[in-house]
Amino acid sequence: MLRRFRYILILSIALLGGLRAAAQLAMPDTVCIGATKHYWVNGNPGSTYVWEINGTPLASTAFEIFQAWPFAGDYILTVQETSVDGCIGPLMSGHVIVTPAISSSTIVATCNSYTWNGNTYLTSGTYNVLFPNGSVNGCDSTAILNLTINFPVNSLTSHIACDSYLWNGSSYTSSGSYSVIFPNGSSQGCDSTANLNLTVYNSVTSTSNITACNSYTWNGTTYTISGNYTSFYAGGSANGCDSTAILNLIINNSVSTINNISACNSYTWPLNGTNYNVSGSYDYISANANGCNDTTTLVLTINNGVHTNVNQTACGSYTWPLNGTTYTVSGLYDFVSVNANGCNDTTTLVLTINNGVHTNINQTACGSYTWPLNGTTYTVSGSYDYISVNANGCNDTTTLVLTINNGITSSSSVSACGSYTW
Repeated sequence: MLRRFRYILILSIALLGGLRAAAQLAMPDTVCIGATKHYWVNGNPGSTYVWEINGTPLASTAFEIFQAWPFAGDYILTVQETSVDGCIGPLMSGHVIVTPAISSSTIVATCNSYTWNGNTYLTSGTYNVLFPNGSVNGCDSTAILNLTINFPVNSLTSHIACDSYLWNGSSYTSSGSYSVIFPNGSSQGCDSTANLNLTVYNSVTSTSNITACNSYTWNGTTYTISGNYTSFYAGGSANGCDSTAILNLIINNSVSTINNISACNSYTWPLNGTNYNVSGSYDYISANANGCNDTTTLVLTINNGVHTNVNQTACGSYTWPLNGTTYTVSGLYDFVSVNANGCNDTTTLVLTINNGVHTNINQTACGSYTWPLNGTTYTVSGSYDYISVNANGCNDTTTLVLTINNGITSSSSVSACGSYTW
């Protein structure tokens, strides 16, 4: 195997914007953390190469490697060739120093916005600026900004008030939006703004003009006298403010009249034309000039006359003691009298006249006649009455018209001797 001293050639690759720059460097090699370096040796056909970093083998067996350095530190990079015929070449090594990235950190808390490195930032966050080759060792440097943006504190209060509202020392009587700025008033030292959305409702006063009859109930109280009345309702309006109700009240009274009436049998009330025949209280309601109902009460006493029937049976005629009248005909006869209540009592005479029967008997007799009805013997012509009580209790009269015919008596004076034949 041809043994030759070989230098490790280092190819530096900067991957920026697609630009590749390569330069061969001598050991030791100083590398910026995070960089990838191209390391190579002059390769021989068929040879393999063992690459190690601090004794740890790398995967590649080629004559060149592209090695990334993610961590800062001191490293020994070695490579050893094995030829195609198995000969092992000398171990070659190099010292690699990986320098840490240089970064500076700035903590800023400000209000609204912050301008840094020519850029204006409006939101909190961590911002980085890379400065290629900006450090003293030629590596990139990073500036880190830990930014907190504090905004003005805006508080919004919505309030509903009645009549007025006192806020921040000022009294407001009109609805609207109001603002007060407090410089550096927030806990972060920023300006703070207090906003007030104010709705002002006025207390409500309502007036009612009422005309009522006799009484009026308002707010649970009954009033019977005209006047002005006020009720206060704390928080009583629809918007929660106090309200005052005023009642201007006129009371018109109804008139009540009582008519005491006594009548006989029935009474027709002129107010309504109704005829009543029963005692009691009856009302008649009419609207007066004020539109109220007047009530007239009829206290009615109905006194009824007494109707009495007197049944009387008489013979021939009857004289009624009530009126002194003599009646000879059966019938109904009324006698009207005024009673203690001034009403007419009626007494009806139900009269039955039973007449006796008068019978004439004509009788002719000689010398005398004995009447069978009474057993009397009459010798003289004439009219003779026989009275008997009939079934109705009346006297029947039977008249005997009697004719008595007497024989003729003649007297002759005769003187005869011994005998006389007449």
